[in-house]
Amino acid sequence: MEENIEDNIDITRHLLEVENEAAQMVAEAEKEADSIIAAARAEADGEFKKRYTDFVKSLESKEEESRKAFLADHDRQMDEYRQSLSSSEKDQSAFNGLLEKLLYA
Repeated sequence: MEENIEDNIDITRHLLEVENEAAQMVAEAEKEADSIIAAARAEADGEFKKRYTDFVKSLESKEEESRKAFLADHDRQMDEYRQSLSSSEKDQSAFNGLLEKLLYA
């Protein structure tokens, strides 16, 4: 009967050792998984920041091109308008007649 108790104790100790080893393996696996996840997250964050920066630069570049095109067109239109004003004949008598009509009517 003593042998049976000792055998049971040995088996129980062995099972506890196996359980302890399994717990250590699980802890190591969790630690490694956390490390892998952290590395993947850091890589994903880096890729996101790079793509975001590239996207923002692209938008800024397009905005700058649009602004330059708009200003160039605006300058061209203003030059055309100034030229049309300077090349038009001034009808001083009609202007004076309009002023007379508006001010003294």
